[in-house]
Amino acid sequence: MDSNTNTKRVGFVIENGPPAREDSKILSQDSQNILGKVTSGTYSPTLKKPIGMAYINSKFSKLNTILKVSVRNKEYDIKITKMPFIPQRYFKKKE
Repeated sequence: MDSNTNTKRVGFVIENGPPAREDSKILSQDSQNILGKVTSGTYSPTLKKPIGMAYINSKFSKLNTILKVSVRNKEYDIKITKMPFIPQRYFKKKE
């Protein structure tokens, strides 16, 4: 899927399943349509679940939307979430 005005970068989490890697397909909930692709993904030790970023069709980028990702020919539910995944709790002191 090409980056254009119809795509948006989103974060997602996978509640049950392996991390999605680059170029994994993001699918509609019914698995009938390809909505985008993963740009990066890994396991988050802090959240204790896989996380990732993807470019998807902007119509499906609303927070908490449930979609699917294809990893090694199996499909797993993903939930669109805010980025950064962990709130930042640091500040830079003014000098």
